[in-house]
Amino acid sequence: MAIYNSGYAEQKSDIPVWILFLGGAGLVIGLATWGYKIIDRMGRQMTKITPSRGACIELGSTAAVIIASRLGLPVSTTHCQVGSVFAVGILDGVNNVNHKILLYTVFSWIATLPAAGLCCAAFYLFGVKSPSQSG
Repeated sequence: MAIYNSGYAEQKSDIPVWILFLGGAGLVIGLATWGYKIIDRMGRQMTKITPSRGACIELGSTAAVIIASRLGLPVSTTHCQVGSVFAVGILDGVNNVNHKILLYTVFSWIATLPAAGLCCAAFYLFGVKSPSQSG
């Protein structure tokens, strides 16, 4: 939005409240509609998860997020969680991970990029004019 309004990327910019609300609503809708399926797929179908494995998964994904944040790298906590589930599963043996589920997950991440780009392009083409363009 800042690039759209000003024409260049800024180190810091004010985010309008409606954008934060829209992002939060998207998260809630996504979790309410598909969240339980994703949790089931990662927690039961990708590999066996026990309480001790769950603790290792949480510790691993938290460490990945903290390290990436300290390095200034943007990361997805969801990707870190899935990576931790995979790592914990594979440490118990290569055959303990459902590689088909992992490939579907990675493919869905890759497919998300062009889908998000197309949505942004549509919003840009048919969206509201920026303050500098109106008048």
